[in-house]
Order: sequence, then C-alpha cells, then structure tokens
Amino acid sequence: MKRSIPCLTAVLTLLAAPACEDALSETTGQPYFRNGVNSITVLVYDAMNGAGIVDADVTVQVGHYVLPAHEYGHVYTVSGIPPGTFPIYIEADGYLTFIGNFTFTGSGDLTNPNQNRTYITRSAIMFPMETVETDIRIRAYDGETGEPVHGGRVVATIDPAVTPQGVITVTDEVLQGTLGLRPMTQTVDLSDGRAVFSREDLVYGATYNMDVIGARNADDAWLQPTSLAGFRAGRDHPELVVFMGPPAVTPVALSANNEQDGTHTELVIRFPYPMEVCSDARNHTWVNESGDTNANGVAAEPDPNDPLTLTLSNGDEVLTLAPNIASGTRDDGDRLRARIEGVGVRVTGTRGTNLQTCVPIEQIQLRNTGTNVSNRILMQAGP
Repeated sequence: MKRSIPCLTAVLTLLAAPACEDALSETTGQPYFRNGVNSITVLVYDAMNGAGIVDADVTVQVGHYVLPAHEYGHVYTVSGIPPGTFPIYIEADGYLTFIGNFTFTGSGDLTNPNQNRTYITRSAIMFPMETVETDIRIRAYDGETGEPVHGGRVVATIDPAVTPQGVITVTDEVLQGTLGLRPMTQTVDLSDGRAVFSREDLVYGATYNMDVIGARNADDAWLQPTSLAGFRAGRDHPELVVFMGPPAVTPVALSANNEQDGTHTELVIRFPYPMEVCSDARNHTWVNESGDTNANGVAAEPDPNDPLTLTLSNGDEVLTLAPNIASGTRDDGDRLRARIEGVGVRVTGTRGTNLQTCVPIEQIQLRNTGTNVSNRILMQAGP
C-alpha cells in the first residue's frame, strides 16, 4: 500500500512535530516548512541478492504531513525536512515494510538566502515477504561439565549491516528501523538450557546475532555470555548448540542507549549479569565537549556537588549515568554533548579475584560489534 497523500495521521508517536508553515506548496501540493533545511538520501537494496530496489515508496512523516521522495533508480531523496525526530517509511511490492525513526538536527530559515542545508545519506535493506518454515532452537551447556545451563536467556538481534558482498561499503551507514512491524530484537528465556524462537516472529533472510546471557552453572556461578553471529533465518540449520565457560577478564555490555540517533539526558548500559561500580565516586564527572555553541556566554558545567548520578537497577544489570548541570549554567539554546569520565565497573562477586579488575565503561566491549561502549551522549541538539 503506497502512502501518496500529503496529510496522514502519524502511525508512530513522534518526538517532535512542528506545524506546517505556509500549509501546502501552491505548485506541488507538498508541505513547505520555512525551517526545512534537512535532506535525506536513502539507497534501497534487496537483502537477498543485493540488487537496488526501484519503484519503492519512501516518505518522511512530519506531524500530519507526508514528505515524498524523488526517485532516481534505487536512490530516493526527501527534502524540506525541519529539525526533529520523525518516522521514515519505505514500501515496495513483495517486501516487508520498513519503518524507522530518524533525528534531523539541521536548523535554520530557508528565507535566508545564505542558509546552509544539511544533507544526510543512508542505506536501507529490504527483506522479501516470505515465511520462515522452521523455528530456531538454541541449546546451551556448561562447557566444563556438559550439563545444561541454569537460567539465562537468549537475545536475537537482526544485523542490518550484514548484506550481500559489495552492496554496502565500509563508509555507508545503514538506516535503523523495524521490518514489517516484526521486532529487530527478541528475547527468549532459557529453560533447562533450551530456548525457541518462533518462526512467525522471524524475518526471512535476515541475519541474526544470537547472544546467550545471564546463565549459571550447577554451582550457581555466572557463565560468560556466548555470541553466535551471522545466523540467517530461513537459510541455516534451525538448531544451534553453545558451550559456556567462566567470565572473561573484561565484562561485555548487551546494549547502550546512545547506539541510536537522538538526544539522551542519561547514558543507560545493559549487562547480562549483575554489576557493581568499583571506581572512586570522587572521580565521577562529565565534560561539556560542545562548549558555548550559540556564543551567548553561557555553557553547561557539571554540578560541583554532584556532577554525576549513578544508578543500578533490574537486578544490578542496568547501569544509568545521569550528568547533573550546575545551577545557572544550563542553556537550552546550546548543543550539548557530554563525555562521562571516571566510572569503572566489574561483575558482582569478582572483587578480590584475579578474574576481573575495575574496567572503565569506555573500555567495555559492546556485544559482538567489535566496538566499545561510547561514554558520550548528545544531551541537547540545540535549536
């Protein structure tokens, strides 16, 4: 179903929805925003064979208005987008609908002849509307005893960057979103070392990374999370077996909220096991990396009495770090990027052992991505 009408009620909850200025253009019928300085170009590919997809319908929804794309083969460009976070829809015959949110930060006034525009390019991967015929089954064992693990769960995450050879180059950035309203991430609890992902919830042809986490051995000791990367639904054997051992020297994080575009007033890191903060609280702080971006003489600074609030929740598996701004230094007109410093953690119960030392959060590996957790968050995007 194509979304071709200029006004449509939002399907997703918008984080920002500015009013449409000048209503509709007199010549094209397309909404016009005086502050629509952002343009996004999306290159759309078939995930199975790497071919570019033509005749797709790519739109950005701003409030009640739908901004359509200009098509150039498999390249689609949407212009005139104001600053804010809005959903992007991609529809093509025979493919699952793609829905994603994107934050546009460029701002200004198009009536200014010297106004600079902001141009963004992303790749989008579309999956065919086919059915996975079998469930995916996971069996997890203690590598030392061969017995099924106790407790734990399996997290399956679609990797949109894994596509046919030559489709996506190392410089491309892949647009994040959901596929046909099927979840990008699913979690299933292990029961007697077994977990099942239902075929109805899987995307045919999508590459999944499986993380087996939170499991213990017969002595109730934590086992190191195990990752299975590159499993393709509908193409590979549906039963996977993993063997788990003691924790590694450096803890592994499951996710961090600053992986996604947008602003965040705090950094939230999820772990597969309980954690404890082992750094000196006197060293917990943050740094304003942006400075006084609107040059009005005011720039956010850390609260000298309590620069950083640290909270452990969800059984100590979630660490939240919230920068506190000193009174009189907050300026909503500034762009504010904060770098968190001085925070170190370790797995609970490893104090005094040779398994783990106190590890700075920016040195903690992020799943099987090959990268570490970033200690930076964009707290304010600016006007």
